[in-house]
Amino acid sequence: DLYGPALYLSEPTAADGRFELPLPPGDYIVAARKRVNGETSGPVLTGDHRSEFMEIQIGDQSQQIRLLAPQKIGDSQVVGAPAQIAETGLSGRVTDADGNPVEGLRVHIYDHVQMSERPKFVTERTDAEGRYQFFLPEGGTYYLCARDKFGGPPSVGDLYGRYDQGTIEPSAVVIPEGAMVLDIDLTVTRVW
Repeated sequence: DLYGPALYLSEPTAADGRFELPLPPGDYIVAARKRVNGETSGPVLTGDHRSEFMEIQIGDQSQQIRLLAPQKIGDSQVVGAPAQIAETGLSGRVTDADGNPVEGLRVHIYDHVQMSERPKFVTERTDAEGRYQFFLPEGGTYYLCARDKFGGPPSVGDLYGRYDQGTIEPSAVVIPEGAMVLDIDLTVTRVW
């Protein structure tokens, strides 16, 4: 999510919506999420429940907070827009260093070379052949990485790879309006 992966997760809420999460004293940012797809991280999509972020300070005593988590209606950050509503996009494959396809990764699409903020778009997971396809609302210059997790910088053990053509900085992918750019392939390795 916006602040990266969660350091602490509570058990799912009880039937009355209550939860409990023991925390050491400190400052925290708290949010509630219930994703329709059952995943524990990733972009908030239509049908998911999500609260706003709340900053809290925990001392030595227990504290009660109330989070409202309405259901998201509509989705401006589209994941896998249907082909019939878009003609602009890109596709390719994600492979490992030996050229084998990697299933189950997502390609993160950024509109700035630093790739340091939340991605502008995130694709559906790659298929058994490592393929992905994504339709964009408009053409432009984009920067890509493939990874198996959301939020924050890659950690030791994560699968990660960015699109580059032998350069120090990520290579740009220029997508003309109304065009489908093919064969934008990414290679991932395990971070160590």
